[in-house]
Amino acid sequence: MKPVVLFVDDNENILQGLRRNLRAVRGDWDLSFAAGGAEALKIMDEMPVDVVVSDIRMPAMDGVALLTQARARHGHTVRLVLSGQCEDKDIAPLLEVSHQYLAKPMDTAEIIAAIKSILAARDRLRDANLKKFITGLASLPSLPSLYADISAALRADRPSAQAVELLLLRDISLVAKIFQMLNSSYFGSGGDISSVTYVWESLGLERMKELFLGGHISVPPDKTLENNPFISGLWNMSLMTARISRLIAKTENLPQKTCDKVWVAGLLHAIGAVVLYEYRRASSGTVDCGDLLDAARPEDSYVDAGAFLSVLWGLPQDIQYAVRWHAAPEKADGNGDRDVLAIVHAARAFSLMKTDPAAAETDCLHADFLDAAGVSGRLADWKSAANTI
Repeated sequence: MKPVVLFVDDNENILQGLRRNLRAVRGDWDLSFAAGGAEALKIMDEMPVDVVVSDIRMPAMDGVALLTQARARHGHTVRLVLSGQCEDKDIAPLLEVSHQYLAKPMDTAEIIAAIKSILAARDRLRDANLKKFITGLASLPSLPSLYADISAALRADRPSAQAVELLLLRDISLVAKIFQMLNSSYFGSGGDISSVTYVWESLGLERMKELFLGGHISVPPDKTLENNPFISGLWNMSLMTARISRLIAKTENLPQKTCDKVWVAGLLHAIGAVVLYEYRRASSGTVDCGDLLDAARPEDSYVDAGAFLSVLWGLPQDIQYAVRWHAAPEKADGNGDRDVLAIVHAARAFSLMKTDPAAAETDCLHADFLDAAGVSGRLADWKSAANTI
């Protein structure tokens, strides 16, 4: 059965243009078009819609109202915005109800590529309820201690951008949410933005303060996570991987942008484990964590869950690449930076060996991939650098 993709815009000329330009995918998708929010909801109520792509400013029912109802009534549907640059007042509601913001004008090929990537990542998951759960996520929970520290740093009489950045770089959920915003053109900055420094260049400290303290970045602290051994261990392992990744990049004298990129990739590489933890908790109220970090589990793994979330939220391409392939880099396609992947793969292995002295290096590192990537001769230096942490 072909996926159903629904485009919504009150401008008939735009809809006609989409009809013409999307002819190439009619064999792959069932395409529907609606001239407004009410018509779109009627279509969604009558048949399952996999992806809805909506304009924001429409009479009677605007895009925010449409996507709000779509989220409530059709939780499995991916919700994308295709519109001109939004105003600040639009950002908060859009962050709650849409997964990505695609800025007009956008080449039809880019729209097709974005939707195809999302559908492919979703279809790699087998559990229909997990697909719906991930599609329904507006955010992931933050550790209360980190959330409180970031809030306090932003509320200081003279907030320090460096102090806030150092705290921010420790929070898996908040980093993921911020990069979702930056890469989805909410601020007119769409593109492969993966440098932490760009957060401050794009948003600025005052805007960051307004978004975070005003509750517009929805990353709720969860007290039940603070002393949870699995979550604490996951956060520590992810942070360790990020630190080792950046140290390896510095050892290789790579540009600062690459050092920032591998930090983010290292921090977020296992974000799917947070997703699976939340899914199990929502499903049963209790969580057996014994297999959550098993990348090869026969059911949907944390890698599969993280890969779908990272594509759905439009995270940077090289971050998506590391999230999907860090545990099995030998299977990776050519759609990302293999140097970043090699660094994160090695950093994860060194992090695992630090936390579990019984872990064998041959079990954690894929020697053939590292050899093909041309870095096997550097592993001793990388390991020495990791041991300084």
